[in-house]
Amino acid sequence: MAEKRIDEIITGLEKKSEKKSKDVNIVKDFLIVEIGSTRLAIQIEYLREVFDLQDVRDIAVIPFTPDYVMGIINVRSEIIPVLYLSKILEKQASEKDYRKMIIIEQNEVKIGFPVLRIMDLVSIEVKSIKPIQDVKKKADHAFIAEELTVNEANYGVLDIARLFASRYVQ
Repeated sequence: MAEKRIDEIITGLEKKSEKKSKDVNIVKDFLIVEIGSTRLAIQIEYLREVFDLQDVRDIAVIPFTPDYVMGIINVRSEIIPVLYLSKILEKQASEKDYRKMIIIEQNEVKIGFPVLRIMDLVSIEVKSIKPIQDVKKKADHAFIAEELTVNEANYGVLDIARLFASRYVQ
């Protein structure tokens, strides 16, 4: 009799849990940034640091590197490679467009990239993040697979995992 009651309780808890998971809105936080005229959303879970870029000369240029490698920067005695995200995404931006440095990390590997400005920090329900439907937008770049809308403006979500798995970071 006690076993049957325990089974009923467990079944009841499972049903409540299923109902809760349907009712609960899962939220992700994003940093909205601007690179040239492009606006992107970056998941906060990958973000390690954001700071003012006082001078582009703070980034040490490394000769004979691909054009998407800006150089390296020393952040608290840690040398971090800096990439031109604008070149990786094939977007237009000039060096005067870089005022902030963003450091992201995945699996203990860090990279930095400069941005023009930090626009916002937003919390978005996961169900509001949609795959890119426009074929032209999809073909534009492999590192933006989803988009989200904030205050009627659309932002591409930077796919950090795909970026770190690409030839640009390895």
